Amino acid sequence: MSHNPNDLGKSAQTRIHNITGTQVQELLAKLDVLEPQLFNLDFPFEELGLSDINYLPQRCILSRNEDGGKHALQENSILGYLQRALGGSFFFQDRGVLRAIELGSGKGRLSDRLQQLTDCRLDHILIDRQEFHDNHCKDRVLRARSKQQNNNNSRIIQRVVVDIGSLDLQKYCPKDQKYFCMSKHLCGPASDLSIASIARMEVDRRPSAAAIATCCHYLCTWDSFQGRSFWNACGLTKNDFIVAVTASQWASLESKKKKDKKPSNDNDNPTTGKRQRVEKSARTANAVGKEKDGEGDNLAMLPDLQAVAKIAQAALHDASTSAVSSRKVIPSNEFERLFSRNEKVQFGVRLKRLLDLARAATLQELGYRVQLVRYTTQ
Repeated sequence: MSHNPNDLGKSAQTRIHNITGTQVQELLAKLDVLEPQLFNLDFPFEELGLSDINYLPQRCILSRNEDGGKHALQENSILGYLQRALGGSFFFQDRGVLRAIELGSGKGRLSDRLQQLTDCRLDHILIDRQEFHDNHCKDRVLRARSKQQNNNNSRIIQRVVVDIGSLDLQKYCPKDQKYFCMSKHLCGPASDLSIASIARMEVDRRPSAAAIATCCHYLCTWDSFQGRSFWNACGLTKNDFIVAVTASQWASLESKKKKDKKPSNDNDNPTTGKRQRVEKSARTANAVGKEKDGEGDNLAMLPDLQAVAKIAQAALHDASTSAVSSRKVIPSNEFERLFSRNEKVQFGVRLKRLLDLARAATLQELGYRVQLVRYTTQ
């Protein structure tokens, strides 16, 4: 899969002016018809309590004020979900040689946290297109800790500098090892390119599980998007996709009501004050486990999304002569004046969820059971 680097390089401020109020209204009308079919299911979209993660050792759980701030909370959440997907005690029991592959690893914070959690029992492969000096990443720390923990016999700690779009993932996955993939920040098309790299692998060589933390949906491109099959099955078009990814950035706008509200102490409580911020940004991690592995049975998985898409498409077709085509479309200038900041936020959140649902459908086609979960309050 390829993506247009010129499209990726455009700023959000420039791209938002490429869509019109008329296009937004047309997509809104379709979404109003589709959503009852797509999201009024028994839809597992839960939030792992960041202040009470029973799946991680207490020594590995850092609060916002101790070290790492919000990043520590996000790492706790992602690893907690991954632990559940792999099975209750997967991180803590010796189940053969294990390898953790961090996609879009950046400095390697997530691998650093996981190594501490597992007492240096895993091999770690860190994949990123940017090259980091040892002083500016966690690689040297990972090697030193592993060497000390394993009596000078360090586990494999390897950094791979490569664009995920051209990644041959199978090259780093020996047949004699169990392994899983994880990520903390797969920006825009990087999430899709990661799914594509898994799809290119031989079926029996694919990872046992993966946690793909999506973000920056407004940078996604049609050519790299891995949810095209589901998107089209719902009756949506390429032009709908362009409007969706562009308008998805509205999810990160701060609502006027919240902007005017003075901060309170409740904002430090992940189970109270911050919950509304989760609704605003709706970042998600797609935690997946293979059907044949039988692991992660304590997770509520998504239903067959291709079957759901067919139902949604039928509803859209039935409504084409009424709810969609006859819906009054007001001039763009007037709509842009009337469409409030709060409405933009909610529209952006809905679009992010739809895009991630389409990606989840592709993961199902690859043989995974999939759950969409919140992994951050930011």
